[in-house]
Amino acid sequence: MPELLQSRNIPVYGPREELSKIPFITHPLQHEAHFKFHDLQVDVLAVPGHTLGHIVYFMDAIDTLFAVIPCLRWAAAGFLKAPLSRCITL
Repeated sequence: MPELLQSRNIPVYGPREELSKIPFITHPLQHEAHFKFHDLQVDVLAVPGHTLGHIVYFMDAIDTLFAVIPCLRWAAAGFLKAPLSRCITL
């Protein structure tokens, strides 16, 4: 990954609290941060659990949550407001 990032100008968004574990983050983010992805407003939400610095991204304009944890757990816990069909996980 570092070689790819060095050869191209690729922004990497990630949790500020995980910089020591993910040193190639170029845009460190924390809870309630906001940024633009093309024309979309992206809201950053802290969801400690998977890791203490774990974050997810929510795009209200397209009713989509982007997370690296299964959204079904969020839905079951009542945290997920977006429809599961709009939930993107890795």
